[in-house]
Amino acid sequence: MMREMVLIGMKKTVRITMNDLPPEMQKYVELLLSHGGVWVYFLAGIAMLIEYVFPIFPGDVAIFAAGFVSGDSRSNLIIVLISAYFGSAIGFTLVYLAGKHYGRRLIASEKIRYINRRLLERTESWYKKYGSKLLIVSKYLPGIRFALVFFSGVADMDFRKVFVYTSISCLIWNSMVILLAYYLRQNIGEVYEVLTTYSSVVLYILIGIAIIWSARWFYLRRRKA
Repeated sequence: MMREMVLIGMKKTVRITMNDLPPEMQKYVELLLSHGGVWVYFLAGIAMLIEYVFPIFPGDVAIFAAGFVSGDSRSNLIIVLISAYFGSAIGFTLVYLAGKHYGRRLIASEKIRYINRRLLERTESWYKKYGSKLLIVSKYLPGIRFALVFFSGVADMDFRKVFVYTSISCLIWNSMVILLAYYLRQNIGEVYEVLTTYSSVVLYILIGIAIIWSARWFYLRRRKA
């Protein structure tokens, strides 16, 4: 198995060993370097699809690795970008359809706490007012990408609008991640750290908002009681 690769930059040649890569990336890069070609495209596409269906899957790590190894004789950067987009498009389409066909039934059953008819009413109101804005930024919000698309289906938002807005979000985000890995891989550790720090900070902020919202909900409920 290949343990190092030589990266040709605009001004100098840089030799990077696997040990220089973040541990989370090593398994992906090793896989892609050993197989190359169609495997790079397959990983980029399937990772973006799985990320929407199973939100905890580290899809951004996978496409970062695909961008890192693309551009050599066995893979093409443009095809990596296209593969990542089509994977995302299939993924968010499946999630939208799940929300559209099963979301209301799930809410009506009230089997999951906090998911009830009142939430449905609020969701429909939010998507009428802010649907396009929510979906445009959906890809930038790790942890709730799935929920934003799912509830657009629950709110019965027009699929053409969902497809266009979410596609824009995916194209920008996927391209940013892949191109960062491709063009800035001479400083791969620093770039990867910035990306993962961003995802972590956003996730912590969202968790904090959820905690504050839950605390406020409990407080208002007890006050009414």
